[in-house]
Amino acid sequence: MSGLLADIRRLNELGDRSIAEPFAGGAGASISLLYLEETTEILINDFDKAIHDIWWSIVHHTSAFLKLLDETQANMCGWRKQRKIYKDRKNRSRIRRGFAAFYLNRCNRSGIIMNGGPIGGVEQAGEWKLDARFNKKDLKTRCEKIAEYGERIQISSQDGIEFISKHDLASTFFFIDPPYF
Repeated sequence: MSGLLADIRRLNELGDRSIAEPFAGGAGASISLLYLEETTEILINDFDKAIHDIWWSIVHHTSAFLKLLDETQANMCGWRKQRKIYKDRKNRSRIRRGFAAFYLNRCNRSGIIMNGGPIGGVEQAGEWKLDARFNKKDLKTRCEKIAEYGERIQISSQDGIEFISKHDLASTFFFIDPPYF
């Protein structure tokens, strides 16, 4: 997708515009274009506070986030703990909530955070196990790279339409990929 977006920007001479994702989720397209130096900054927005907290934690509190990554095991005990933190968001720090959502995204079937079950099932009897997408070394590297670009990443948690209306259309390239439920 990032290749297509880069082509669209080039063909329409939009290279000087910030890239904004009103429904960011993993923000893969924006992040890729930032890494390729196709934009000077990206604006990541997600109304879901858990998604916002993932991004906020990685960008603004990288060390604390990576400490949680290092200390947390990808097993059913760890999964239950992170699910509890995610479900009880009111009494947790933003970093812990963000990490819990990140963990569940990596350890749940299809990355479904809210109501997803663990990869391999609760009994871990499936072909794939809970840790199939939880390679700590790779995840740490990815988080560190995001943090390196942190000064060029703006993060917000607004309604998508509200987010769009608050930005100048003449200086912003929007990649709109709304969630589907």
